[in-house]
Amino acid sequence: MAGKFKEAQPLCTKSEWALVQECDTGAMAAMPLARVRRKAAAARRLRDKWRDLSIRQKRDAGDPAAAVRSKDKAGLFGEVHEIFQKHVDRLERAALKEAMLKRDRLLKKTNQAYPGKKKSPLAPKVKKDAAWPKKIGTPKKIQGHISSRNKRNQAKRDGR
Repeated sequence: MAGKFKEAQPLCTKSEWALVQECDTGAMAAMPLARVRRKAAAARRLRDKWRDLSIRQKRDAGDPAAAVRSKDKAGLFGEVHEIFQKHVDRLERAALKEAMLKRDRLLKKTNQAYPGKKKSPLAPKVKKDAAWPKKIGTPKKIQGHISSRNKRNQAKRDGR
C-alpha cells in the first residue's frame, strides 16, 4: 500500500508519512482493533484539515487552481482513511462473529448441562425470604384515589 502512495511522500510531514505507511495491510494485520480505530480517526482528522484548508485557500485566492497541494493531501488522507476504515469494519465483523459463536457455544453447553430447565443458569437468582412481598403493586386504597383523580382530570380536559 505504501508503495502506491510513494509519489505523495514529498507532500507529507514525517508524522503524516508514518501514518500513510501504517495503512499497509501487512502492518495493519498485527494491530489490535482499538489502534486501527485511532489511526482511522487520525486519517479522518487530517483529511478534514486539508480539505478545509484547500477550500479556505481557494476562497482567499479567488482562483480554483489555487491550493492544489492541500487538495492532493486531502485526497491522499481520504484514501488512507478509507483503507483504515475498511480494516476496522473487517475486524469488527470478525469480533462480532466470534462473540456470536462464543455465545452459541455457551448456550449449547448450558442446555446440555441443564436438560429440562426452562430458565438459563445465567439468569440472576433472586432470594425470597419472609420479608418478600407477596403482592407487588399499588394497594386497593390508593388505586381508588388514583382512578378518581384520573376521572377528574379527564372531566377538566373534556370541559375545555
